[in-house]
Amino acid sequence: MPENIKNIVCKHFEMELPPQERSQKELQDLEEVRRFIAKTTESLSHWGEKIPKQWSDFEQIIREKQKLKISSRVELQKFSKNLLKDEFDDILKFYHEIGMILYFRDLGPDVILDIQWFVDAFKYIITDRKHVSTETATHDDWDQYFDCGMITESLMRKIWEEKIGKGSSYEKYLFKLIPFMEKLGILAKMDQKYTQGSQCYYVPSMNKMHFEKKEHWTTLNKSPILSFYFKSYLPHFFFFRLVVACFALFYTKDKSFYKNVAIFHGTHEVEYHTVVIAVNKTSIQIQVLTPTGNDLPLRKERTRSIRLKIEETIADLTKTFHGNVDYEIGFPCQCEPIFITQEDEKRFISEEELLRISTEDPPCPRCKIDSDKRINKKELLEIWGKEKK
Repeated sequence: MPENIKNIVCKHFEMELPPQERSQKELQDLEEVRRFIAKTTESLSHWGEKIPKQWSDFEQIIREKQKLKISSRVELQKFSKNLLKDEFDDILKFYHEIGMILYFRDLGPDVILDIQWFVDAFKYIITDRKHVSTETATHDDWDQYFDCGMITESLMRKIWEEKIGKGSSYEKYLFKLIPFMEKLGILAKMDQKYTQGSQCYYVPSMNKMHFEKKEHWTTLNKSPILSFYFKSYLPHFFFFRLVVACFALFYTKDKSFYKNVAIFHGTHEVEYHTVVIAVNKTSIQIQVLTPTGNDLPLRKERTRSIRLKIEETIADLTKTFHGNVDYEIGFPCQCEPIFITQEDEKRFISEEELLRISTEDPPCPRCKIDSDKRINKKELLEIWGKEKK
């Protein structure tokens, strides 16, 4: 949002009912906001796109069936007799993209018809503790949720019950709601073998635990840090969505998640390799650890596999942003020790820049004053791997 529009919005924060007379300056400000909204709307991908007339009829079906909250693709087709079966996926995708429904083909046939109802479901979950009765759940359940973001299924149900009443539509559709919340990066389902047999969900935005340097990590094999440096801005919720997406890529254990760090454990493809994902003001950082001894070195085919999985996930997530999100992949310079989560903006060397350097042990391009400081180009590219084209 342009700074001038932001200032206007911050200044005129309320609309009077009934409306009161406004000054000429206020009317000019509001007109500027209207023009900005119109310009933003016209820039959306669907603006001006022609759609078949019968597609527009589907909007009325959505409004009529919204009270159902959730329906299925098959049921909606029954209500849409004038629409061709072959184009129904395109219709659902269109109305999903303009924000009238939620539908993801890979999640199965379910379609959420009431977007506000879905938003409220999550809004109630991330409530402040003082807005819910202390009798709703045990102190241990509350402490676990408000400290580290782990919410039990029973606590989730009890919050909804207190907010809406017993037997609410949220309780009825719990198992249909969860996949949508996972898909949107809101929460992730925990493996029950790490939660004493109870079903828990991890809500990253609720985690208040700050990661502290692990002393025992000094004895582990550690890869160099791989950084995804965001040149324009790095919204913190992007990190939350990445963490949730990584639940489908790696194993998890309890007590492995913090406000700014997530620790995953290798699948059979990257066995014995621990994957650490961190965030600071400008970068998503990745580091891989293996135990020392027992012939368990860092294996480049596995670190490269980890990089590929995370890189593809980050690329997919950035596609969902309305604006362009520019980032570069690279490494913090190695002139001084750096611990994961440390700020690395002034020490960042892009991979492309490194590949253009012809020597294997060049002076650090970020520490030009001290020519004795070198970077180990060979190690960086061997561990994280991207061959020069």
